[in-house]
Amino acid sequence: MAHHGMIDWPCPECGAACKLYDHQPERQWRHLDTCQYQTILHAEPPRSECSEHGVKVVKLAWAEPSSRFTALFELLAIEWLKAAARKPCEMLGSVGTRFTASWSGR
Repeated sequence: MAHHGMIDWPCPECGAACKLYDHQPERQWRHLDTCQYQTILHAEPPRSECSEHGVKVVKLAWAEPSSRFTALFELLAIEWLKAAARKPCEMLGSVGTRFTASWSGR
């Protein structure tokens, strides 16, 4: 993902328009599958420099801070887990397979 270099970025603390400071190293987020292919977003999140709060990573539209998943992927996971709670024996294996999860910790 890329952006225009001369735009102002909002401070994540106060919302003030700030200049670009730099970028974090590239991060990846797991997104919803596209045509049954695993989709990973790659970006170098921008950091803004606020006169009051200093250098901060801007809020990303697609994910929460420190998350490795997009908000839409997290929403889908929550809905699947709710369904698994209603039908645990039928759903637990398919949820684990879908998310490539191991229930044994391996």
